Amino acid sequence: MKDKIEVPNILINNKFGKEEFLKLYDEVLGNGKVEAKELFAFVTYCAEYGNYTQFELDIQKYGATIIAGNGTEIPNPKHAMKQSSFNAMMKAAMQIGLTPKSRIKSTTKAKMSKLDSIREFAKNG
Repeated sequence: MKDKIEVPNILINNKFGKEEFLKLYDEVLGNGKVEAKELFAFVTYCAEYGNYTQFELDIQKYGATIIAGNGTEIPNPKHAMKQSSFNAMMKAAMQIGLTPKSRIKSTTKAKMSKLDSIREFAKNG
């Protein structure tokens, strides 16, 4: 089924984001009945995941500090970029239910909805 998945253009050149999109597609969007905001949050999550991963690999490759143009050693700017991607990634992950806390909330809402249905049925018989 994965060969029929259309990867959004924003992820085409984002190796890790594209991989994450294909890996989680069925879990997040598999039923095909998603709102535009859910699709946007999922694509955002994947893009930021890819950016975060690439920034971490760059920091590992080039070091935690770099030499500025004036010869001064400074923290690698990729640290701030990685943190920004992490924050955006986590916000999107919560919106689509990929964090434990967001899964608990959605499960609780579903259980309460089911309980309300049972109560209504018992009340009206």
